[in-house]
Amino acid sequence: METLVCKCILDAQEPVAGLRWEACRPVLHVFQKAGREVLIDVPHDSVCGSRKITALEGSEQLEWSPCCRYGAVARDGRLAVWNSEKNKLVPSPPFSGAIERMAWRPNPQDSEGELWLAGPMGLAVWSAEGDYRIACKDSGSETAALAWDPTGTYLARACKRGGVHVWNPRTNQQARLERDGDYPIREFGWSSRGALLAGAATNSLFVWSIAAAFHGKPQARFVRRLNAPVSRLAYRPGSNMLAVGRIDGGLELLRAVGNGEASKCAQLDCAVSHVAWSPHGKHVAVATSLGQVHTMRVCT
Repeated sequence: METLVCKCILDAQEPVAGLRWEACRPVLHVFQKAGREVLIDVPHDSVCGSRKITALEGSEQLEWSPCCRYGAVARDGRLAVWNSEKNKLVPSPPFSGAIERMAWRPNPQDSEGELWLAGPMGLAVWSAEGDYRIACKDSGSETAALAWDPTGTYLARACKRGGVHVWNPRTNQQARLERDGDYPIREFGWSSRGALLAGAATNSLFVWSIAAAFHGKPQARFVRRLNAPVSRLAYRPGSNMLAVGRIDGGLELLRAVGNGEASKCAQLDCAVSHVAWSPHGKHVAVATSLGQVHTMRVCT
């Protein structure tokens, strides 16, 4: 059974807007809502750089493009797109209304992908080249969660009225995912190959098989009740192991198959606000609502 060796690597008392690991070296980027990026050399537990990023100030959502060149920031329901290489804002998409949720779509033919935006107009799409279009006009229930699978094939969307759908825009096929209860799904987590989708509603965790859902079996194949509401989900790369962060500060590693072998791995002082696995799955970074950042090494 896996356990975690936990270390606090940053205690800046500044709320965190996002976490991102570098692909080729063990460096963690911490983006603070106060408008600063901090780089942490994880093996040496040391700060190796920082810079001011005005675009991050007061951010409520931060989503990275596939190659991490662009960061999409939502503040007070409005969108700003930031070029991380040039450290400046780019012209904003002409989105009308408040941003409810947003997600970048991985695209093998376009390294930067597309930014999908959910709001009163429905689903809109913006690309780094400046193209903009409405993909789906839907003025129904407000969006509670939105996430693309890692292959860029399926878009998962949860509504605040409780419905959960997975849509393939290429074929226009859609599957409604079924589960017990009607509390809205607030957080999604895709497995690395897009075969499994995890969703959290209050203190309930559900996992669906996407292949089964599109073949007439939309019921969740795995259900688990947790001790406290879930705040973040993240699948370990190349694995069916799920990191589950809770608002009581708990973090669990959970194998979301069968009866769900789980181990209570860590108990932090306050709510988990962000979870991010390193590219090879050896470490998981966790930020709390008070601005502390911890790294946890997975041990077997």
